[in-house]
Amino acid sequence: ILERMKREKNGNLTPVFQVGLMSRVRSKTVGTSVSINKHGRAGAWARAVDYYCYHRNIGKRTKVYKDLISRCPASR
Repeated sequence: ILERMKREKNGNLTPVFQVGLMSRVRSKTVGTSVSINKHGRAGAWARAVDYYCYHRNIGKRTKVYKDLISRCPASR
C-alpha cells in the first residue's frame, strides 16, 4: 500500500492510497486506489487494508490485520 498523488481526468491532483498485488483469491494481479479526500485518511487507509487483506486471505481478527490498521501513515 503506497500513498501517491493521482491525476484525475479534469487535471486535479488527488492524494490516494494505491494497492496492487497478486491475489490469492482470484489468482491474478489486482489493484485499486482509495481517495483520501473522499474517505478521510483513516477511512481510506482502512479500505486499502481491507482490500489487501481480502486478496491475501488475512482475517480481520488476526494480529497481522490489527497491525496493518494501526500503521496508518501521518499526513505529509
